[in-house]
Parts: sequence; C-alpha cells; structure tokens
Amino acid sequence: MREGHDFEFYGPLPLSGLMGLVGFGLISNFMVLYRFQGSIAMINTGVWD
Repeated sequence: MREGHDFEFYGPLPLSGLMGLVGFGLISNFMVLYRFQGSIAMINTGVWD
C-alpha cells in the first residue's frame, strides 16, 4: 500500500514539478525583466524630461 501510494504520488510529480518549475522560472524572469524595463523607462523619462 505504501509503495502504491508512492508510485501514485511520484508518477505525475516529475512532469508537473518540471512544468511548475519552468512556469515559475518564466514568471520570475518576466517579472524581473518587467521591473528592469520599468526602472530603465523611469530613468529615461526622468533624464529626457
């Protein structure tokens, strides 16, 4: 029963874990790029204004 539960739990875990990790990485990278571009835009507008 314990082995069955482990197999049932670890079966879809690698795929969902990988997708979750990739999704989290993409979201975090997007947020970092968004903040980075936002700060550059504020600096540029501040300089040009």
